[in-house]
Amino acid sequence: MRITEDVVKTTAGDVWKYQIDLPDSIEEAIELFGADGALALLNSGLKVKKQAIARELFKQGKSIDDVNEAVAAYKPGSGSKKSQAEYAFELITAKADYLNLNPDAKSKIIKLAAKKDYKAVIEILKNVE
Repeated sequence: MRITEDVVKTTAGDVWKYQIDLPDSIEEAIELFGADGALALLNSGLKVKKQAIARELFKQGKSIDDVNEAVAAYKPGSGSKKSQAEYAFELITAKADYLNLNPDAKSKIIKLAAKKDYKAVIEILKNVE
């Protein structure tokens, strides 16, 4: 069991610190909560993560199909927004000469990156030679 300090914040700005104990492995979680309990906890945490992904994409004006696709594709540690952002910025760096020679494309990429629409940035730049 791992004990760490956690923080709870309210919308009013109050902050409280407390200790939280978490299992160190799936096996320990099953031992503590049983297989059904461990699965219930895993699913509740996964649901919260997928809700956060959907919420962010809906805020960006994405379609229901885009949201469903992103939520279904989510895998902890891969395919996250961060890795998509990293890939988009790698493409921006690699295609810098193209962007400097094409001001309209550069402006569009800047606007998409500012809106954190990394998927659109990737779609545009991945086929640029």
